[in-house]
Amino acid sequence: MAAAGPEDWTSLRRRARMAEARVEQALRAYEALPPVTGSSGSLPPDVDEKEKEAASWAAAQVEDFRHIYEALRQHPEAGSAANARFLSRTGSALTSLTQRQQSLHAAYERRRERDSLFTSRRAGAGDAQDLHAAMAGERSHLTGTNREMDELLKGMDATSSRLADDNASLERSRSTTERYLAKLPVVGDLIGSIRDRRKRSQLILAAVIAAVVCFFLWFLVLRHMPSSSTPAEE
Repeated sequence: MAAAGPEDWTSLRRRARMAEARVEQALRAYEALPPVTGSSGSLPPDVDEKEKEAASWAAAQVEDFRHIYEALRQHPEAGSAANARFLSRTGSALTSLTQRQQSLHAAYERRRERDSLFTSRRAGAGDAQDLHAAMAGERSHLTGTNREMDELLKGMDATSSRLADDNASLERSRSTTERYLAKLPVVGDLIGSIRDRRKRSQLILAAVIAAVVCFFLWFLVLRHMPSSSTPAEE
């Protein structure tokens, strides 16, 4: 049995739009969760559980959107101009939504760490050293988040550079094509000149042949003239 071919571009494009809408809906639901209240900064249990579910759902939708984008990027029809524009817009949307999801998740993790920190302080289980360690851990987490964002920005810069290189290559190809097209009238004139020269050569050759034939006819006439007049003289 033959293996199924790749999914057609129209179906993938429709799935990408639906996935983008689902990610947007999940992030809006994530952002709509109630903020932290109270001086302690801790989350109520029901709010914490809802935020866990929202975070997991948003991450799953972003990952599904990413898989569809990769399928679009590797599709055989991705090279056309219209499809390339849609792919570029989809990649930008994926990058933007991924940044929002990561930002929300980072804020959620920081709230959980603060909640754990304040809870341990209320229970009397922590001291100044533990507090410093917790703050150092939060600072390390923020540093890691910043590093991830820097890597993401570097990837976007690399993508922009590749797009700029592709545009430059297309411009060079267009310039070369225009130069070739500009030379076409010159080539036509050259071919016409060659044809005219060939016609002139043929006419000259015909004239030479005609002259040679006439000369031989004249020569034959001169040869036969004395022989025809000899009997009359005798």
